[in-house]
Amino acid sequence: MPANGIWFWAEGTAVELPNFVNNYNKTGAVISAVPLCQGIARLTGLDRIIVEGATGEVETNYEGKVEAAIEALKTRDFAAVHVEAPDECTHNGDLPGKLKAIEYLDRRIIGPIMSALKLQNTDYRLLVLSDHKTLTSTRGHDGDPVPFAIYDSRVDTKSGASFSESWGARGPYIDAGVKLMDILFETGKWKI
Repeated sequence: MPANGIWFWAEGTAVELPNFVNNYNKTGAVISAVPLCQGIARLTGLDRIIVEGATGEVETNYEGKVEAAIEALKTRDFAAVHVEAPDECTHNGDLPGKLKAIEYLDRRIIGPIMSALKLQNTDYRLLVLSDHKTLTSTRGHDGDPVPFAIYDSRVDTKSGASFSESWGARGPYIDAGVKLMDILFETGKWKI
């Protein structure tokens, strides 16, 4: 069909975000196929790592993201690995794909990263969370709180808790997501 309109996009200027390194005295990198996440990384002073074959879909280069994270942690204090597939599947109404993406996140990202860190025989903390809820019922984003988990290799809580929405609803509740980094890095500003 012929074009019948023009939509001007991105006429504004870049937002000024707090510098991550200055805020936390930590260096870091973001590994994501999503340009928005890459832009946030750049605007906060974090390194962007582009992984070949990373698509933001269910079929993406999970192993490449893990490799990039482990490599990044050799020279940086922090690595964020973003996986877009569960969100995209939900927007598309693809429940089987969403479940597969969550399974892959656990089996092909979190598990291998934890295994690699254990082999390094060093203490580490791992934060797992969603950037927002996307509801299967509406195929849209929701503003409700999301569950998160912080694993600390130095502490065995023997909680038996699983990472799920029902366990997450039990708390603790963090009223502002930005506090999670202080909790992760144990800055003393916020505690669980």
